[in-house]
This record gives sequence, structure tokens and C-alpha cells, in this order.
Amino acid sequence: MKAGRWLLLVIPPVAFGITGMLHLVAAGGGPSAGGEFQKIMRHADLWIAIHIVQIAIICLLAGTVLVLARGLRSRAAAMARVAVVPFAAFYSAFDAVAGLSNGLLASYAQQHPAQAGVLTDASSVLDPLEEPAIVIVYAIGVACWLLAAGGVAFALRGHAPTVGIVLLGAGAAVFAIDHAAPFGPVGMALFLAGSIVVELGRKAQDGDAGGERGSVRVLGATRTS
Repeated sequence: MKAGRWLLLVIPPVAFGITGMLHLVAAGGGPSAGGEFQKIMRHADLWIAIHIVQIAIICLLAGTVLVLARGLRSRAAAMARVAVVPFAAFYSAFDAVAGLSNGLLASYAQQHPAQAGVLTDASSVLDPLEEPAIVIVYAIGVACWLLAAGGVAFALRGHAPTVGIVLLGAGAAVFAIDHAAPFGPVGMALFLAGSIVVELGRKAQDGDAGGERGSVRVLGATRTS
């Protein structure tokens, strides 16, 4: 069980950091390599794979928040537990629509060079964040992420080291800007560091509390005898 908790704390942030960096590869090539869509065309399969994998990572990241919220009894913790559900639903929906649509379009353009020019022009017009419905889905996903991650960080006050809580909050805020590099990997690195500090701090506090309870029991037994 403890191993499972650590896996959920570590794997999702690391995985999201990696896919965030891979955005630079899939849409990279420098300023002379053409527009973003033309860059994606060169790595269409990688771009599609990134955004398929990220759907699973988003759901696992929701599990990370639930692990951090375990044992906490407060309104902030309850809010975090509730907010992870729409976060996973809406953020993965946005990522699938915005990411996969460009990837599939780029893959089609790769296979049909004669139409590549038309598709490139179309991609410059079809910006997902200019479509109101997609913007709403994205906004809900980001808002729920901030409520979930921010809520669990707030709920951890008094239960974990302050530095861990600050790292969690900072990581969540930076990641909310964008999951692609540079913001996504930086945000996930901060969030991962905060998760580790919080988990180790909670174990230390649990150990201290257990020692105090043992001392009380020993004193009580001494007085009784």
C-alpha cells in the first residue's frame, strides 16, 4: 500500500514533465523550421502519442491529489477530493480535442502532400482556444486543477512542513499556465518536490505522535501500578 502511494505521488508528475518536454521535440525545429503545424507534421505520430498518453497521466495526477488528501478532515480537503473528478474529465477532454485534432490533421497532411498547403492554412485559422466551447472546457479544467491542488495544499497546513506546502502551491500555479514546456515541466518538478517533502514530513510527524502516545501509555501504566 505504501509503495502504491509513492508510485502515485511520483509517476504522474514525472510522466507529465516528460510529455511536456516532448512538446518541444514534436513541435520544435527552431524559428526557421516553418509554422507550428508544419513542425508537428514532421513528428505527427509522436504528437498524437503524447496526447493519448496524457489522458491517462491526467487521471493519475488526480490520484496524486487524492493521496495527498488522505486522512485530512477539512472543507478544503473535501473540496480537493471533489474537484479532482471534473479536473480529470475536463482537462483530459481539452487535451484530447486540442492536441489530437492537430496531430491527426498533421498526420493526414503527411499522407496527402498535395493537400498539405491547404491544411496548413486551415490549421492557422482553427485555433482551439478561439472556439468558445473549447475555451470553456479548458477553463473548467484549469479551475478544477487549482481548486484540487490548491485545496489539498491549504488542507495540509499544520500536517506537513511549510516548505512542502509552498512547493505544492507554486507547482500547481505554474502548471496551470500551460502543461507544455517550459511551464508544465517546471510546475510538475515543483509539485513533485512538494509531494515528497509533504509525505516525508507527514511520516515524521506520525512517528513523533506515535512516540508521544507510547509515552503517555507508559506513564499511565506506571501511575496505575
